[in-house]
Amino acid sequence: MFGSRRRFQSRVAAEVSALFADITASVGPEQLRIRWDGLPEPVRRYLRYAIPTGALPIRTVRLKHDGFLRPALDGLR
Repeated sequence: MFGSRRRFQSRVAAEVSALFADITASVGPEQLRIRWDGLPEPVRRYLRYAIPTGALPIRTVRLKHDGFLRPALDGLR
């Protein structure tokens, strides 16, 4: 069992390294404006409220999800 745990940890470490390899990439002001304009007004309103003026850009996010995703509004999941 110890060997399989070590292999798993090694695989995870390699995947994390690959994900963070291009961490310096960012969205420029023009792309950000285009994306912002494409958001629904309630989302823009929330983001204006949630993110203070002058906040540093977010480079990485870790997301943990538990539950189901519904791929379509009329779908069950």
